[in-house]
Amino acid sequence: ASQNTWSQSSNPITKTFNELRQHFSKSRILLRTIGEKAGVEIEPPCQTRLIDASEAVVGVLCGGVPGAGGVDALYCLVLSSIAKEKVEEIWAHWNDSIKDETTSTIGNVCPLTLSAAKGNKNGIQLENLEW
Repeated sequence: ASQNTWSQSSNPITKTFNELRQHFSKSRILLRTIGEKAGVEIEPPCQTRLIDASEAVVGVLCGGVPGAGGVDALYCLVLSSIAKEKVEEIWAHWNDSIKDETTSTIGNVCPLTLSAAKGNKNGIQLENLEW
């Protein structure tokens, strides 16, 4: 299902994904607001455009700027290998020629992919912590 239909689904997993997407979106808005008020570019407009383009891909849960921001990194959480390939394609050919009031630009975008697949020793791991 496309992201546009997530909010209309009665499936509890889809509803949860929709809630997560909304929370990540709100987080991006708040971080941009904090950055504007502090006079720093936590999520510069050049990254906003790339994240928005990535989030438009069906199967993308969310995207954003990790850490303190800047133009050195961004993330995109995808839910399928097809979405991952489409995002990688966008990033590989990204050319943000829009000039704006900021001095930040994005150079080459190189994906560093991690996987949450069970048994994957090269990426994100699912841990069962017993406290």
